Amino acid sequence: MPAPKRSTTRRAVAKPVPAASLPDPLVELFGRAVAAAQQKRWREAAGMFRRLVRDASDDPGLGERSRQYLALCEQRLAKGDPLEVGGDPYLHAVFEKNRGELATALALCRRGGRHRRDERMAYLAASILALTGELAESAELLAIAVGQNPKNRVQAFHDSDFAEVLGRAEFAFVLHPS
Repeated sequence: MPAPKRSTTRRAVAKPVPAASLPDPLVELFGRAVAAAQQKRWREAAGMFRRLVRDASDDPGLGERSRQYLALCEQRLAKGDPLEVGGDPYLHAVFEKNRGELATALALCRRGGRHRRDERMAYLAASILALTGELAESAELLAIAVGQNPKNRVQAFHDSDFAEVLGRAEFAFVLHPS
């Protein structure tokens, strides 16, 4: 039996990679932590920065930068941004409404008169008031929201929060615009 032919192609031999050119896992973690902070995912970022502060003893610069970012994250978390919505009062109010905390959501809408200036807050407050049976104020705020953005008329027509009240006289402007 003849001997098997040897391949004439040369196989690449893996050369050892110098340790200095390998990615530093702490630097990679720092990058992920900064990205999380930039996306306002404060809790996640804070956890990564805590780990970096603990583990970056060989790189004082990385440790110091991590401490600075950690302080920022803890400051943002102390403000109590629900679900880390970045402090947007509208999103905070929507969050509270979805949790069933209607009084809290309404207070957020009303704070500083937002419900009269911001069509999103006016619409949200109107929907909360419709759910709680305060129909006169609900209709007034919905009229403000529609006046600031006519698309809110269509939205209200399809919104289940207004389903029980749209047939009432206070809300005639939604179904029968003049």
